[in-house]
Amino acid sequence: MAKSTKAKKKQQKGISMLLLISISFIFIGLLTFKIINLTGNVVTPPCSGGSTLIKFYVYGSKSEDSNDGPLSKARITLQPPNKNCMYSDKTNKNGYSEFSNIVPGTYKLIVEQKDIGKGKSLCDKYRTQIEILRDSEYTILLTNCNDHAFNIQ
Repeated sequence: MAKSTKAKKKQQKGISMLLLISISFIFIGLLTFKIINLTGNVVTPPCSGGSTLIKFYVYGSKSEDSNDGPLSKARITLQPPNKNCMYSDKTNKNGYSEFSNIVPGTYKLIVEQKDIGKGKSLCDKYRTQIEILRDSEYTILLTNCNDHAFNIQ
């Protein structure tokens, strides 16, 4: 009788462990799904370092005929084609950002400004291909910025 009880307890412990592991995997899967849906992006690692310095100045305007000032906290992303990595940064209060360790090559450049309070885009997204061969400076003007864009200075 004692052996039978020990065997049942061992079996129940094994089943409990399998159930716990299964629930853990389901929880991790749901959490990953929620994170992807909240951010809209899968986390991408930074690219390896190089030696090229790239500077960006980002300005905003309410119309295409004006320049209303620098955009702080504009997200700048450089992503090389066919690689799962990126360089990413936000501009400072003067609309300035730099990447000091870029590997020369072709990149997809995305610049966007968001309203932190509501998460809605205030400006047009700027997207283009950029060829980086040497140290360079770029000025970007995002148009159609909201009058209430507190990041326009």
